[in-house]
Amino acid sequence: MVGFCIFAAAQCLSALKEQKQGLRRFEFTEPYMGTMFKIVLYASDESSALEASRVAFNRIAGLDHIMSDYQPSSELMRLSELAGGPPTRISDDLYGVMSAGQEIAQKSDGAFDITIGPVVRLWRRARRQHELPESARLAQALELVGHQKLRLDAKARTAQLLKPGMLLDLGGIAKGYAADETLRVLKGYGIDRALVAAGGDIAVGEPPPDMEGNGWTIAVASLDSPAQRPNRYVALHNAGISTSGDLEQHVEINGTRYSHIVDPKSGRAITGRVSVTVIAPDDTTADALATAVCVLGLERGLKLIQSIPETRALICQAKNSELQCSDWHFPATRDQSHDSPIVRMEQVSQRFPGL
Repeated sequence: MVGFCIFAAAQCLSALKEQKQGLRRFEFTEPYMGTMFKIVLYASDESSALEASRVAFNRIAGLDHIMSDYQPSSELMRLSELAGGPPTRISDDLYGVMSAGQEIAQKSDGAFDITIGPVVRLWRRARRQHELPESARLAQALELVGHQKLRLDAKARTAQLLKPGMLLDLGGIAKGYAADETLRVLKGYGIDRALVAAGGDIAVGEPPPDMEGNGWTIAVASLDSPAQRPNRYVALHNAGISTSGDLEQHVEINGTRYSHIVDPKSGRAITGRVSVTVIAPDDTTADALATAVCVLGLERGLKLIQSIPETRALICQAKNSELQCSDWHFPATRDQSHDSPIVRMEQVSQRFPGL
């Protein structure tokens, strides 16, 4: 899980600077996509902040209606109902998020796959009933999964699901896309100093006035002690950060812990404790990559991350009662520049003792 914080000490030191710039801090929260979306922004006055946030939340609501697999009337579900038929023209938003998903599917060798819907449905029932999916039904569902079975036409803006019964699931990318789009809406209102948090997904724009040259301070919860104060922080601007894992969504069946994240190739929910936090230039990419790395595991996941520019990951997994974590693998030079979205990673409590 990732969280965000602007430390009180920094705020006190910078109050004068905010006043000089004529900017004030505002926060707004509303529920969408099965989680709470929180917008933190800096604007010159309350009316401007209210207007921009209202339009931003309307944008999120519209995306929810397009991409939800819980709403039978959503554009995504209507497209799934046409599985096995001819190419279907879809909206720019649905095409954009599906295209991004297909790109990550190819880069991850299918570890991320938006055609995973039939298998995810079985595992949702498994978590509710506390019983594993039947092997025969799982095998049938797997026949409908595979990113190669989804065809997109960029010129015609069409999508085609090649086999009847296919079902799309954007749960591993939709919130990241919505967070990115929220930032874009706010920028259209002249608000570029903003943060959008949607559960484990966070998109950030320019840093707050008090953090000029640095970034928004994001806290990453520990896998071994999630209730305690985080000891890992990263300062970001114009980037996305996403955490996936089984910390909040899992079920234990017959003594084995199963995550809500499913391997598209085996059809099995991943087991054991795992947490992956990915930083990328945008939250759409970070969201999808975090899921893919959870499936791939530590070694293969790091290889994927290292193959994609401007992307970093912290991977933690519990094995034999021991916690193993990767390094963020920050390069020594680029991340010290304001041109890089990743400004620094350190224990902020050392800078502000007693907080």
